[in-house]
This record gives sequence, structure tokens and C-alpha cells, in this order.
Amino acid sequence: MNRFRKEEISAAQAAFEVPPTPFSWSVSRHLLFHRCRRAYFLHYYFAQGGWDPYADPLYRFTWSAKKYKSYTERMERHLEEILRFSFDTLRNVPPAFRLRMLATRFHAKLTALEEYWRNEETSAFDSKKAISDLKEALGSFLNSGTCSAIAAAQNLTLFNKAFKPSFIFDKIELWYNPGLIWREGKQLVSLRIHLAKPDAEFIRAESDMFALSAREHTGETETLSIFRYPVKGEWKEIQCKGTASAGELRLHSDVKEMLALVSGERVCMVDFPAESGDNCSTCRFAAVCAAISEQFGEI
Repeated sequence: MNRFRKEEISAAQAAFEVPPTPFSWSVSRHLLFHRCRRAYFLHYYFAQGGWDPYADPLYRFTWSAKKYKSYTERMERHLEEILRFSFDTLRNVPPAFRLRMLATRFHAKLTALEEYWRNEETSAFDSKKAISDLKEALGSFLNSGTCSAIAAAQNLTLFNKAFKPSFIFDKIELWYNPGLIWREGKQLVSLRIHLAKPDAEFIRAESDMFALSAREHTGETETLSIFRYPVKGEWKEIQCKGTASAGELRLHSDVKEMLALVSGERVCMVDFPAESGDNCSTCRFAAVCAAISEQFGEI
């Protein structure tokens, strides 16, 4: 990361210009860019240097907002870790015993997590609710047809092996979440479990990035992604076919538009206007925008 010199901090305070950061593309970057340009600037540019305890307080405030994880984000991360660990241990287990072994693995990981939270001082975290939500998500998944299909897959070595969360395409590093991957016949399938329904563009972008990754790794150009989420106590699944060509088009369009806003060695906040609307109430940078407006007026 860049360590700001005093003169750089002074210039940034005066003109809200900062040095550009190394560029990479991700689904989250894509979504934020099209949701609010100001939030995009704050996340990927203005927050740089805020990790430094001697940085300007506004940078540190922005950095803290960037690193904040909501309850849902934290729980989904735990779900992914539990699923990947549990399925990765099934590679040498006969298919007939895999569901029973999964139940055992889920229970063991939840017990360890519960014990960890019990010994951790977390004043603003309801660990009982967290364990309950994780148990519900894993229990529902264990009884699903999708879980049975994964457990019956002959090749479980794909988990965390062939597909990584990043790869290089056209000299650009791409980040995405490969989820749990298995093969049904000739079809590569990926599963993601969410605690809230993901929006439509997230589903399309993740599905196409999985297909683009598959083309790079296996030569296949079409894949299937499954997104599992709860609605009023019931778990539903959305299936979305991804295509490598759609992923490539989205990527090239984004990269061209994103990099056009980087001028030379500086990136300026005025080129990333705030887009007020319903997203402001749930934006992690809402307080940062309010602080900037209070101190400097509308920018």
C-alpha cells in the first residue's frame, strides 16, 4: 500500500486528489462502480493510506468504513469456510457415506466456532443468533437435492484446486467467488449460499465470471451457477447459466470506463459524483460522505 507523504496528504485535502492504486477487476468492484461512483472512489482510491495510524483522520475514517463487514457478510464468509473445509475432506470418502460425513463435519465446525465466540469478547455481536443462522443454513442445505448431487459427484478434487478466486485475463487480475464446484455429467456447476437474496446483476456477473474462469481452466464456455438463499423461512435456489463471452464483454466495458477516470498520476473525487437515492441508507460510506459535506461542502 502507498504511505502518504505530508505533501501528498496536504494536496489531497485541498483538491481531493489521490494517487491511483494498482488496478484489478472484481464483481464487487463492478457492482459498486455502477451503483455509486462516489462510493467507488472512496472504496478503491480515497481509502488508501487510511490503514496508517498517522494518516489524516478522514482517510482513516474512510478506511474503517471500507473494512467494515456487516453481519450478513460475516456469516456468509463463515458458511463458505465451513462448506469448503467439509467438502474438501470428502475426497477419499465413498459416495454412500458422504452425506453422513458432511453432517459430522458441519457439527464439528459449528461447535468449534461456538466455542471460539464464547471465549471472545464481542460486545456488539450476538453469537447465539449467528450459530442459529448458520445451523439453519447448513441444515437446510444438507437436506437439499443440490447437496445430494454434490455428494454423489465422482470428482470432488475441484474444490479449491483447479478454480482459484483470482486469475489473469488480458493482463488484468480478476477476482470472483468460485463457490463450491462439481460436475454433473458434462456440466460444470457452482454453488453459493447467501443469507439474503442477491440482486440480479450480482447473479449474472458471478455466473459469467465463473464461465470465463472455466474457459481459461478447462476450455468450456458455458457453466451453471446456483444461488441458494432464504425467503420468509424457506430456502430457495436460483439457477443461472453463465457464458464466457458475456463475462468478457462486461469486463472489457468496465475496464475501459473505469480506467478512463484515472488521469495520469492522480485520481480526483470530482470525477466520481455521488448518486443520491435509496442506496445511501445502506451504504457503508454514508457517514464519510456526510463528514466530507460538513467540512468542505458538496463536491
